[in-house]
Parts: sequence; structure tokens; C-alpha cells
Amino acid sequence: MATIAQGQLAGVLADGLIDVQAFSSALQSAITAGQSVYSIALGVSGGVNQITFSAPLNQADSAVLMNDLIALAAKLTQSWTAQLTAL
Repeated sequence: MATIAQGQLAGVLADGLIDVQAFSSALQSAITAGQSVYSIALGVSGGVNQITFSAPLNQADSAVLMNDLIALAAKLTQSWTAQLTAL
């Protein structure tokens, strides 16, 4: 039987999986439509300063970046799914 904490973690992981899938789908749509990346801002907890990038990339470089982000999202999905399964 799962503990309350495990149930809460399962909910957070499930919500994260839904969000990651939506994020990946949006990026794939942008790649398919030939859209370009104009800016990115990344905030990281733990004392790391926000990373901001704002210089338009060409379409090919944008596709490479977005595909790399999709690959990262896939790794997160694998990790979170394994954690969820372990609960």
C-alpha cells in the first residue's frame, strides 16, 4: 500500500509527464511548420542565474535545438516513468 507521500509524488510525476508530452508536441509542431527560435530563458533553482538567449536562429539551427529539447524531454519522461512505476 502506498503512503500519502508516495501518492503525492505519483501525482506530481503524472502531471509532469503530461506537461512534458505537451511541450514535446508543441516543439514538434514548430519544427514541422518550419518555425525559428527567437529567444529562450531558462530558470534553474539552487542559486544558478537565469540563462537568457535572444538572437534569432536560422531555421536549421532552430530545428536542431528543438530536436535536442525533445530528446531531453524524452529522457525526463523515461526517468519519471521509471520512478512512477517503482512506486
